Amino acid sequence: MNIKTKFLLLIISSLSFKINAQEIDFGKDLFFLLVNPDARSNAMGGFGISNSNSGNAIFNNFSLSPNLNHKGSLDISYLPTFRESDGRILSMSGVLKLGTKHSFGISARHANYGRIYFTDVNGNSTGYGNPFDYELSVAYGRILNGNFSIGIRTKYIFSNVATGQQILGIDIKSGKSLAADFSASYIERLNSDKDKLTLGLNVANFGSKLSYSDSSEGINIPFKIGIGGSYERNFSIKWKTILSIGYEYYFEDIELLEPIWAIGNELTYNNILSFRLGYERQKVNLNSRNVILIGAGFLIKSVSIQFAYQIYPESKIIFFDDHLNLNLGYRF
Repeated sequence: MNIKTKFLLLIISSLSFKINAQEIDFGKDLFFLLVNPDARSNAMGGFGISNSNSGNAIFNNFSLSPNLNHKGSLDISYLPTFRESDGRILSMSGVLKLGTKHSFGISARHANYGRIYFTDVNGNSTGYGNPFDYELSVAYGRILNGNFSIGIRTKYIFSNVATGQQILGIDIKSGKSLAADFSASYIERLNSDKDKLTLGLNVANFGSKLSYSDSSEGINIPFKIGIGGSYERNFSIKWKTILSIGYEYYFEDIELLEPIWAIGNELTYNNILSFRLGYERQKVNLNSRNVILIGAGFLIKSVSIQFAYQIYPESKIIFFDDHLNLNLGYRF
């Protein structure tokens, strides 16, 4: 899913109480949990289910991490929200391989949505706030045999959308939840190890309900299932390419977004310089949308710099705007 789509829907749900105070369901979908912060896989279609090769695999498919060709990595990612907000999302992740079959990971993600002004049912101002969400997680990955690997990630979710506000006599508090991801991968070396086929599965955000008041039954966090495949081809000692496809389906309270799919390609020279191109097909409110993705990456010794740029060829929808996604990583 494209990051702007997620944030637009998040803000729409976050402000639902401002439009109709009878509906205290703001923040119900916690779309920041669905954001892929990895600029590399974002430029190749936005999923990362079969092609995450850094600490950012903890967000997409941690079962890939035991197969990394380096011992570990640390990654920092920055993604802006849409143009009329000063919001942003910052992510930090790390992965460490122990031996040849085990890997461990940690991550922290913070989403800030800028300043929001609150009103009551009569349109009178009740103040303002700076809503934010964050999650903390740990993960474990293991190779079961030469081809199959699995991963599990547990996370703590904290959501502060309108803490301290009162709506229809109900005190609003921060929401908290615990959740888990399960992932699996299959990797096959072909053509005398010149080619590599990777298939991935990620089941994300299976967890407890989150409530913003003591009287609420709570709402479901966004649950999704994604599948993906990548085929890597080494043309020569210095040139290789990767073709990736992916499909994600979202469950629970996500009413505006239908399943989406994506395809992308990466061309790499000498394991130093990479160029990427991708395409996403989305449906939002029954309207089909196209997203063009471009990106590049540099690996200088142990330092990785990645960026992705998302382009909307059609007319912008409300707050949508083209934007840049940046990653800085260190491999060891």
